[in-house]
Amino acid sequence: MKMRVIQATVLLGLAACGSSATTTTGASNAQAQAPSPALSDNPPFTATPVATFDDPWAMAFLPGATTALVTEKPGHIWLVDVKTGAKKSVAGAPQTVDKAQGGLLDVALSPTFSSDSLVYLTFSEASANGGRGLALATAKLTPGPGAARLDGLHVIWRDPAGGSGGQFGAVIAFAPDGKSLFLSSASASVSLRPRTPTSRWERSST
Repeated sequence: MKMRVIQATVLLGLAACGSSATTTTGASNAQAQAPSPALSDNPPFTATPVATFDDPWAMAFLPGATTALVTEKPGHIWLVDVKTGAKKSVAGAPQTVDKAQGGLLDVALSPTFSSDSLVYLTFSEASANGGRGLALATAKLTPGPGAARLDGLHVIWRDPAGGSGGQFGAVIAFAPDGKSLFLSSASASVSLRPRTPTSRWERSST
């Protein structure tokens, strides 16, 4: 399947505080001292424990099933049946750098997963500048009767600027027509210098 990958960099807005004194109004004082709203005793949903994980980051449900792929930031992937709580380890996860906000991050299924069994993963990896950068990979999920696995894992995009860590963004989303893949990529602590709105948009074909 031909897929366009579009990367959008998250721009951070910084507000500088001057050295002059500021006056706090009574209204702002009252707002600051207002108690937090109490949690509802009757939420519009029911919370039921299903399974436990080590720092889970994302999940994606397989079509027509009660089974979901779950990523753990330290680098593990699980198939979990949310109906029974049964967990099955998925082999073949990419090698990640689990540090601070980095690690194994998002997971998403191909829009044509029913026919190609492809999954997409984002993770932080060691970069050439000695830091950590975001990468996007794809692989074929083979459930198997025993342990599941990812076959043919390969990176289709990586941050060319590298980075030193920080927030990676890393969220995957597909267009409604299933022909474009969107990836959010944050600053990863590369720098706080201003950027133009178009300086970090990229499009490529795979």
